[in-house]
Amino acid sequence: MKTKIFLLMFLFASLTMMGQKTSKDKNFKLPEFKVGESVNADKSPAVESIQDYLTRNITYPELALSIAAEGVEVVMFTVTGKGELTDFQVINSVCESIDKEVIRVLKTTNGMWQPGIENNEPVTMQTEICAYFALGEVSSKNCSVYFTRKGISLLRKANKKFVNKHKPKAALALYDRAMNYCPNNPTLLLFRGLCKHELDDVTGAQKDWERMTRLGGIPVDTFHLKKEFSHLKGCNSLLSVLNGRTEH
Repeated sequence: MKTKIFLLMFLFASLTMMGQKTSKDKNFKLPEFKVGESVNADKSPAVESIQDYLTRNITYPELALSIAAEGVEVVMFTVTGKGELTDFQVINSVCESIDKEVIRVLKTTNGMWQPGIENNEPVTMQTEICAYFALGEVSSKNCSVYFTRKGISLLRKANKKFVNKHKPKAALALYDRAMNYCPNNPTLLLFRGLCKHELDDVTGAQKDWERMTRLGGIPVDTFHLKKEFSHLKGCNSLLSVLNGRTEH
């Protein structure tokens, strides 16, 4: 079986010691991977990006291949004011062996980052990478499209189970499968959160909605939400998240 790994970059700022900021703020800059230098012991050509570096160094784990694991691995980490990497967190796991492999290679980039900047000073920030692990003959050009189509198809099936048939347990299994392909889809995060809340997983629901808002995606207006989903347990909690409030 042929295998390919395609790595795309998704970066965003998180909480710093100064408080929550966004990339739109003045005098604010996200952490950046250093480019233009050879970073390998064998003096191979200089890397052009973090995607380039990871693609060269990540190996598709044999265990992942044996179970035909594919999807989008999302790993968050902290870049300190000195450009060092700490606090690795798996946000979306394709499988455990891929978790370990991506973090292993990321750790080798310690010291290869320019720290984030706030008010012209280096500060500690969080960032993350998305690594696309694809099996078979998927090309780099259509890998994202391929995964998106699979994820959206599963999302639609899950919504039918949850919204139309009110079978949250069956729907959650489909939402989780969809998340493997589209972990940054705001609509998927919204509905999976509602589904989790319906199953009394309030903490899990809040995590999905917090990530949804952090990604900047609000896929439905509050009027539509109240009209269509007021009968669900998590509707009011979701409205509070969308309105920037925290329920107590």
